[in-house]
Amino acid sequence: MRNYKIFLEFNESLCPKFIDSALTEIIICWLPQDLENMSWASKMYSISKIGDRCLMVWLSGEEAQTIEKMDFSKLKSDLINAVKKILKAPDLPDPVNIIPTRWHQDPFSRGSYSFISAQSCVGDIEKLAQPIYSNPAQEKPNLLFAGEACHTSYFSTTHGAFLTGRKAALYLVDSDENSIKEVDPSKKLCNL
Repeated sequence: MRNYKIFLEFNESLCPKFIDSALTEIIICWLPQDLENMSWASKMYSISKIGDRCLMVWLSGEEAQTIEKMDFSKLKSDLINAVKKILKAPDLPDPVNIIPTRWHQDPFSRGSYSFISAQSCVGDIEKLAQPIYSNPAQEKPNLLFAGEACHTSYFSTTHGAFLTGRKAALYLVDSDENSIKEVDPSKKLCNL
């Protein structure tokens, strides 16, 4: 599964002239006639309002990887035309800034993040997060897993990655006889 975000920043407020102030997200449902001559933009499935001057466009599929290599001026032109069409706002001003994510090029995400597929369940996340021991009597694990894919409630999020990393670190400190004896798991590691 490939996902991609593109942020569009505008000089002026989009509300209420171009978007209803109460609106937070538009889920895009394409009709066959809408898809003619749309190329990668046909994979756009959502536009979210981020404040009054910013939109976030979501798209998925192979096109998410393809547009990372696309000429920026072509990406910008296709994107603006599609957003104007979706919002039914031909007079929408051009954004002053367009920020595409580059998840596929990022060596740490390689294109996406975890999700629970139709063939999976939360129990699979619990299994993934289990520590690995050399033998059953061992107190300290040989290997611990952490990251957004290991959190049953906050998978696919940065805070899920942070919480599981913190949990793994505290688990190691607690299971190490030579470590500091007084570990308070409720103590904040940083201010969020």
